[in-house]
Amino acid sequence: MRKYHRLLATLGALSTFAFFASGIAQAQTLRPQISQVIPPGGQRGVTTVVTLTGVNLGFGTALVAENPALMVESIAPEAPPANAKNPDGKIVVKFKVSADATPGRYPFRVMTPFGPSELGYFVVGEWPENPEKEPNNLREQAQPLTFPTTVNGRSDSAEDVDIYKVTIQRGETMVFSVAAGSIGSAMTPVIRLLDVMGKERAFAAALNQPDATLTFTAPQTGDYFLYVRDLRYQGGAGFFYRLTAGRIPAISDIFPMGGRAGQIIRVALTGTNLPPPSERLVTLPSEPLIQSLPLPDVGNRLLDIGNYPEYIEVEPNDTPENAGRVTPPVTVNGRIFSAYSTRPDVDCFRFSASKGQVFSLEVLSARLGSSLDPVLSVMDIKGKELVANDDARGKDPALSFTVPETGDYIARVSDLRKRPDTSPGYRLRIAPSVPDFTLRFYPDCPAVAPGDRTQLVIATERQNGFDGDITLSINGLPAGMRVIGKPVIAKGQNAVTLLITADAGSVPVTSPLRISGTATLGGRNETRFAQSNLRTYVKRDDRIEETTRPVRFPFATVTGPSDVIIRTATEAMALVIGKTVECKITVERKAGYAAKIPILIQGLPANITVTGAEIPENKNETTVVLKAETAAQPGSATLTIVARCIVDELRFTDHVALPVNLTIAK
Repeated sequence: MRKYHRLLATLGALSTFAFFASGIAQAQTLRPQISQVIPPGGQRGVTTVVTLTGVNLGFGTALVAENPALMVESIAPEAPPANAKNPDGKIVVKFKVSADATPGRYPFRVMTPFGPSELGYFVVGEWPENPEKEPNNLREQAQPLTFPTTVNGRSDSAEDVDIYKVTIQRGETMVFSVAAGSIGSAMTPVIRLLDVMGKERAFAAALNQPDATLTFTAPQTGDYFLYVRDLRYQGGAGFFYRLTAGRIPAISDIFPMGGRAGQIIRVALTGTNLPPPSERLVTLPSEPLIQSLPLPDVGNRLLDIGNYPEYIEVEPNDTPENAGRVTPPVTVNGRIFSAYSTRPDVDCFRFSASKGQVFSLEVLSARLGSSLDPVLSVMDIKGKELVANDDARGKDPALSFTVPETGDYIARVSDLRKRPDTSPGYRLRIAPSVPDFTLRFYPDCPAVAPGDRTQLVIATERQNGFDGDITLSINGLPAGMRVIGKPVIAKGQNAVTLLITADAGSVPVTSPLRISGTATLGGRNETRFAQSNLRTYVKRDDRIEETTRPVRFPFATVTGPSDVIIRTATEAMALVIGKTVECKITVERKAGYAAKIPILIQGLPANITVTGAEIPENKNETTVVLKAETAAQPGSATLTIVARCIVDELRFTDHVALPVNLTIAK
């Protein structure tokens, strides 16, 4: 996490942002979202004018990038009219990228009175940039390209095909790379290269990867036509891409695919048009994680940073008899290839274990961009398979192995597709299972108005039998913002829901957020940092489902005025089984906000029904009636009462009252 510490230092004076909410009283306080970045990237050392479009972006007052190499020269927001029902707006930004910036994807957020936007991305390239020029759907309309170049294009509609004309000299090896999924596009790119006679000379598609790369050596000098389309022939605003073409570097393999945290490792590169030397030195961060790290001259590469001693496989090692000897905990760096056999390669590693020990084994391959589809198994020294796994984490396998008898055992890695002509890499971790935990939280950027409250969920994944308390630390809350509730994930629990509030009169402000948890592991206090998660809602089969995914760059914000502030008339209620109890709920509305407000009551025990859970349009109160059916059980519960301000079925903002304690008795 060294990079994150540097980020906080870089933000420095930007660690807080003052906002002014004048002129936006009519706006719905939806979380700002970035739907389009046009163009999605630019050349390093060059200033690029970018238009960002999305929900509430027109109220943006600042833009903050995670990496200081991406600088903002100016911003010009364009907010929708005060009476507009559509909250979409835009902001025009001039990005300046430092000349020595590493090519790759740079995250940023737009700061607004409603809090930070969801993450946006600007892609930094090395070559001159050009826009796609329509029409270019027919060969006679093909857009000519001069190498090297990067074209910002889009599949505009269904069945759209973009055609480019290139001239290649005999013997030249050209790379055509289309970035799509890796930069947030919905497009699954397909690339075809045809000669002037219409014969297909090369083909590539992003079948199991987010992007597609085509490498072509010209058999003769001449003109060729490059076709770019979506795999499913779909198109629209979200189907954008970046085509980079020329005698440019293209990495096909890197080995090893990571190393031990805090170390300097030497990695070997293979590929096309790679500048010498064939090896690079990479300084790894001091904490274990998977992240994209810069490699000189060839851009970023996703590497795994581990916490165990490293081992490089030695061939031949395809049988239990010639298996490489390793001592857990260890990370093995291996490749599947057939330099010593005409058969598909397998790799075997021998380790000693005692009866009753439990080991965790995991392969990292597809997650690091390898083409390997690995299979992992544990065998005895005679080759009898004891346990195996294929896809545990995406295409990568993982398993737990309990040692039946003291002795030696074999960890075996193979390729499911049994290809003899490739050499994809992997990292195999073998370690005794020890109690541990990970943390995540959402929303990734909690934002709350003065006097209002919102929920912050912090969840844990308990590992290898750990079941203790986890004491939480929430650092970086801006002035006026505070936590309601006990910041502890209690023994046996997997999550805690806290309330975040801002004191009345607090000034709108934003600051970087960091959450961690400390627990006793192996007799020592160990701290783990929480991963921020973006929470979104999707519709599947007529059902609305909540989803979360990891993102970086979290903040906490005291916002401008809230649409509503919800209050209850009591903090405790007693309910008799078979009877009812009333709870009066009031809201304080922002001027101009008159919509009906559904009321959600979370934490209700079984067999408790609710009526009256809605505040009508232009009204400020309702009385909710709770009834304990005869099947209800005595006990107590803490209720969370939520006012939901809705734009549509997938977009809404929740506002939370102080907890209400409910007691149920016979």
